[in-house]
Amino acid sequence: MTLHQIMKDFHLHIMLKLIRKSLILPLLFLCTQVWSQNYISVEKFRLLEKDLTANTYGTMERDQNGEIAAIIKVVTPETGFSFDAGMLGIVKTVQKTGEIWVYVPHGLQRLTISHQNLGFLRDYIIPIPIEAARTYEMILATGSVRTYVEDVLTAQWVTFRVTPQNAIVTIDSNPYALMSDGTVSQLLPYGTHSYRIDAPGYISENGVVEVTRGDGVTIEVSLKSSKGTVTLECPMKEAEIYLNGNLVGSGSWTGQLDAAMYQVEIKRDGHRSRTTSFILQPQEEKTVSLPSPQPIYGAISVTSQPIGATVYIDGVEVGVTPFLKAEVLTGTRKMEFRKQDYRTVTMDVEILESQLNSFSTELSDAFTAKVSTEPTGAALQIDGKYIGQTPYSFETSSGDYSISINKSGYNPYKKKVHLDASNPELNITLQRKVMSKTNVYVGATYQATHQTSLEAFAGAYLAGFNLEAGYHLPKNAEQKIWWMNTASWSGYADDVYSYNLDYILSAHLGYGILLMSNHMRITPRVGVLFNQIIGQPVNESNNGFDEQTYVVAGRAGLRVEFSPIQHIAIVCTPAYDMPIKMGSLASNIDSSTTIVKQWCSGFSINAGLELYF
Repeated sequence: MTLHQIMKDFHLHIMLKLIRKSLILPLLFLCTQVWSQNYISVEKFRLLEKDLTANTYGTMERDQNGEIAAIIKVVTPETGFSFDAGMLGIVKTVQKTGEIWVYVPHGLQRLTISHQNLGFLRDYIIPIPIEAARTYEMILATGSVRTYVEDVLTAQWVTFRVTPQNAIVTIDSNPYALMSDGTVSQLLPYGTHSYRIDAPGYISENGVVEVTRGDGVTIEVSLKSSKGTVTLECPMKEAEIYLNGNLVGSGSWTGQLDAAMYQVEIKRDGHRSRTTSFILQPQEEKTVSLPSPQPIYGAISVTSQPIGATVYIDGVEVGVTPFLKAEVLTGTRKMEFRKQDYRTVTMDVEILESQLNSFSTELSDAFTAKVSTEPTGAALQIDGKYIGQTPYSFETSSGDYSISINKSGYNPYKKKVHLDASNPELNITLQRKVMSKTNVYVGATYQATHQTSLEAFAGAYLAGFNLEAGYHLPKNAEQKIWWMNTASWSGYADDVYSYNLDYILSAHLGYGILLMSNHMRITPRVGVLFNQIIGQPVNESNNGFDEQTYVVAGRAGLRVEFSPIQHIAIVCTPAYDMPIKMGSLASNIDSSTTIVKQWCSGFSINAGLELYF
């Protein structure tokens, strides 16, 4: 029987006796203390899912293969432990308050733990796989387990939930960084504990927490920003404000700053800078009135050849050459000489303090002219000479120019313009061509006046002149006419015929006038119409022979077109017709009835659509 077994039996015997005497609880406590003198065991081993210690910069270590080591956080109040991982080896051990961080390579399966006074645990088999860059927890039961149990029974978890997440929580002089969720939890013994929470740019918060029996304690803290609000105001709105050497605005600036002392410099070109400072307290709202920079003056003498140029300094008119002027702000300034019909001269000049600064220039009437069109790519002619496509720039002098611009699909532009150095650019928006002076067209109209008809026509415009031909299909009802036909072969004195218009041929000549940006065209014109008349017998005496005759009529009228979109136009042609020649039969018919005049003379209106190209 071993000494260890003898001690177990002895203690069990003592415990049974003490139970009878109601002393079991004090001696059980003593027994636990003695029994555990030479005993090490693992109460719990688990993966800490949310603990990123092993993979965080500052606490991360690498094994001999260059891989990130895992951390086993060994929870024990004792120190002086040794750890052996066999051939894999231990990367590093770090003693922390209440625990030991053991850095091990991934794939570790067994771990031996030894202590000079508490004994050892040989080849402890790790129950879960050890992965690289992961954090695990091992809770040891050792000879001081009584102390550990007492700590648990007389302690409680305290959790701090803090904003912002970069805060540091100090508990009883021990600093703790927040986890990624903005919390930190510590097991604290019963009693009063002091804490302090700090974060850069925030007001620190101090307090105490009372830990007693019961549930855990959660303390939520939202630190207040220590920044103050400052408004910097300068009466000179153009002055630049530099805060600690950095440009922050002109005239005024408002922003939030950390509590500190600040230096402000107010600058403006041609002025002496002014400097001031202020102190901003935490959460203070402050307005600082800034002094204006002091102007520095010099005098100028300005001439030009030719004289009479208007001079501007930094865009402000200061005189007409030649002139003298005092109290001009010093520094590097932009001076411009402007004169009608001359090229503007711009120069950077340095005006020195308390001196007469002299400047002169020679003006030139040569300038760069530019002709632009929308759309671009139009052919440009100047004074009848083709020089290129728009946009086009060229060197020239002041004068009047004949500008001609042409682009396919757009109306031509032709105009005399004046260009000089003060008016060097010509910008033209071309009008899209709708109808032009040269195009061909086809279409159809309907007439519902003295002779109802449909007309098909085709025509062309050439340099404005119009030529058109048409074919009409009359739709008149037949007209019965009684008259003496002595030329009838049948010998009958009375023949009855039904007469009607068979067709009409027309030809017109005119000249078109474009209006409304070429959307409308009015064409005064004259024309001639050939009216074919046919008669058919309605009795049996003439044995069924048809009779034909004609009437030639003159026409005067207008052709009115309106084109809402390119290639399509609405057309209307009011006109007046007058017969100028009749066939003999038509004349005989006309002597006995007015139907021929009704067909071939009078006022008419045709309306319809056309396609033009």
